[in-house]
Amino acid sequence: MQEYKKDYLKTNYNKIIVFCLILFFGIGLLFSSNILKEEVKAFYPSSPDEVILTLNGDMLTPSGPAVSNPGHITWYYYRVPYFVTNNDFSNEAIVRYQERIKKFEENEIKAINLNDFTWEANTVYTLWLFGNIWDDNSVFISNLIYYVPGRTVSNEPINTPGYSYKLSDKPKGSNDDLTIDGNIVTITGNSIAGDLKISYFSGVDNTFGTLAVGHVDDVDVNVSIDLSYLPLAQYTAYKVYFEGLDYYSNPVVMPEWIYSISPMLPLPTAPQKEGYTFVGWYYDEEYTQPYIDGTPIFEDTTLYAKYEINTYTVTYILNGDTYRIDAVTYNSYAQNFEISQTGYTFSGWHTDAECENPYDFNIPVKSHLTLYGRNIINKYTVTFDANGGIVKSGNAVQIVEYGKPAVAPIVEREGYTFKGWDKVFNNITNDLTVIALWEINKYKVTFDANGGIIKSGDAVQTVEYGNSAIAPVVERIGYNFKGWDKSFSSITGDLTVTAQWEIITFKVTFIVDGVEYDTITIEYGTMFYENKSVQEILGTLSAVYSDAQKTSLFMPTSAINEDITLFAEVDASLRGWLDFALWFQKYWMWLAIGAGVLALVITVVVIKVKGGK
Repeated sequence: MQEYKKDYLKTNYNKIIVFCLILFFGIGLLFSSNILKEEVKAFYPSSPDEVILTLNGDMLTPSGPAVSNPGHITWYYYRVPYFVTNNDFSNEAIVRYQERIKKFEENEIKAINLNDFTWEANTVYTLWLFGNIWDDNSVFISNLIYYVPGRTVSNEPINTPGYSYKLSDKPKGSNDDLTIDGNIVTITGNSIAGDLKISYFSGVDNTFGTLAVGHVDDVDVNVSIDLSYLPLAQYTAYKVYFEGLDYYSNPVVMPEWIYSISPMLPLPTAPQKEGYTFVGWYYDEEYTQPYIDGTPIFEDTTLYAKYEINTYTVTYILNGDTYRIDAVTYNSYAQNFEISQTGYTFSGWHTDAECENPYDFNIPVKSHLTLYGRNIINKYTVTFDANGGIVKSGNAVQIVEYGKPAVAPIVEREGYTFKGWDKVFNNITNDLTVIALWEINKYKVTFDANGGIIKSGDAVQTVEYGNSAIAPVVERIGYNFKGWDKSFSSITGDLTVTAQWEIITFKVTFIVDGVEYDTITIEYGTMFYENKSVQEILGTLSAVYSDAQKTSLFMPTSAINEDITLFAEVDASLRGWLDFALWFQKYWMWLAIGAGVLALVITVVVIKVKGGK
């Protein structure tokens, strides 16, 4: 059995060796994969606010929620001897591979003293804390701390912007380059290896030195580094350059740049010049070669201040809104112009929004200026002419804004009907007189002949207000026309005018014994014997004749239509009375006079008698 085993071992020795090698290789691969996994995870930060590093002196101290509860987390302090760009932990961003300097197991995390570690002189280190939670493969990564042994440390970007000035250009035909844009340094090259270096001269302590701040190793590179994160001093000149080898071990030196956090020369405050703005300092009086702030001065130099004349804005505000903005150079003049708008009057330009203080355009502009103007709407006078009528209500004279309507008053005129106005006034654009239009009233005038007839003219007439009607010619048999009962010289309404007549009368004279016995009046158309007065007279007469010879008795058969004289004989029984009546008719005047004288005498006598007593 022992021999078998020996033979088996001899026969399978190589196989056993191969198996063991495979076993150890697998274990090593597994272990190495875990380490790679650990290192790769370090490149991807998560929740940086969960753990914060601060450096006080040489003590690097962690804090934050993840540190307060560190269970199930393995903590590692890392450093990279050059620079991690933009807080990026990816492989491409770390210019030299990271180095773990301290490890803490679960439930433990402490500050570390940087003096416990070895550092390369004049080298920028990036420090951070990495926490690995194995249960769920999550990680915590702190902020970055930038550290230069023996120099200033910073964990925040420098607020002051950097100044850069290029000293030389890259060699012709070279594909390698170093550029600075603000604070960002960019290295580009093909298969190069070497260091980005900064040599410095401090204007504070007059010291010299060189910092290695970045490394690339035989790769095609395009790496950017933000210098504002580096612990650099103010008033210190830094010369930024790249030094290394290409793929064929040929020296590579990229162009040099002068870089400073603040200008090396504290330039004087630019002298003030009224109406001008300081542009900058120039090396020449023609202002063709500007001096760039931060450029080191290595010799006696005269700098010339350049000014540009100020340009000010003149803002024109019209009716509360910006109308236009002009650019006017110092000590020149604002433009005075009017704004034409139909129906408006421009107020001019003023210095106040109320447009009470006019601006004097003869004063030169020396600052920003705001001018105010208004387009004031025109107002016009509208006069309503009643044209012979009167205004019952409303205003005859009105002030109306441009484009607005006037309000017509109510008018009336006796004898007329209102027909409107002679012009429209719904859109007033100037002074205006509007005249009322009237139509004269017409009335019906009727002439009533009142029993007569119209010989000529019109019985019914249409007459305008205030005019007179024309009376027709009328007549009536047996009547005399006496006129009309109403005036029609000024017609003011419908009217009926009636003719006035007076009946014609005839005298009938009775002669008795050659003396007028009596006279009576008989109206036209009256039968002789129907007249009452005739009847009374005939009662006293015995006969009536139509002739003086009393040969023809008066025997009328028709109405009286003319004056007539009749001759009569008195009834004998009335003869004495008739004689007395004739005598009295002849002498009645003398009898009256005598009676009056007698009455006077009696009165005088009576008065005297009474007076004597």
